Amino acid sequence: MAENEQEQGVGDTRTSAAGRLAAKRAAKAAAKAAARGASALPDVVAENVDAVQTLYDRNARMLWVAIGTVSIGAIAWFSISSYVNKQSRESAQLLSAAVDTAVARITTGDDAADDEDTSESYPTANARAEKARGGFRSVVARFSDTAAANWALLGEANALRTLGKFSDAERQYQVLAAKPNLEPFVQIRALEGLGFTLEAQSKFAAAEGRFADAGKLDNGSYKTVGDYHRARMLAAQNEPKKAADVLESLIKAERATQTRLTEQVRA
Repeated sequence: MAENEQEQGVGDTRTSAAGRLAAKRAAKAAAKAAARGASALPDVVAENVDAVQTLYDRNARMLWVAIGTVSIGAIAWFSISSYVNKQSRESAQLLSAAVDTAVARITTGDDAADDEDTSESYPTANARAEKARGGFRSVVARFSDTAAANWALLGEANALRTLGKFSDAERQYQVLAAKPNLEPFVQIRALEGLGFTLEAQSKFAAAEGRFADAGKLDNGSYKTVGDYHRARMLAAQNEPKKAADVLESLIKAERATQTRLTEQVRA
């Protein structure tokens, strides 16, 4: 979770994957419409697809930066608390080790043959996720009543999703998102992860609902990302007009924001 090049790579990978999936869904919907002799996706989707992807890319990158910033702050807080509380120090150390594993390198090609690089690395994403899962589980088992446990539950759920254990991941995300007094950042990540997990199981309507919930958190701070994923889920449910409406509103809101910011600078 520390802000570094590895994490940025994860963010970029997810962003690219989301874009490819959105395009795939849209193409399928267009093909179905053409087969019925109907018009394809509304023009607004075709006209603004590049703008929407750019908008999402920008906000996704901002979200990953926020992850790093908040995570660093949380771990720093745990470390500072360690001077007063031994439990906080131990939970911080254990959580930090699990986080390091979760963002460790995946070795491929020349990387695998580099004997001089002694940093933590794994041959596959699944191998890394399995090890990280164990680390996060240790935090939860030993420090269940601490703030560190919430971060560990999120990390474990992410690992379960990577491993394709969707039912287990779904249950864990749900338990975490429903916790009272949960930090908004952890809650948004739990709802987002739940949405991705439901999507992986083709539960598109349920996934749309979770992305919508995520977009409402923290006074709408994550609405852009939430709406983008909502539109993808609507397209997956063969609702291209509704998807187009969401995307159009998203674009209008972004343009209004840019206009407002420009006016403020000129003033």
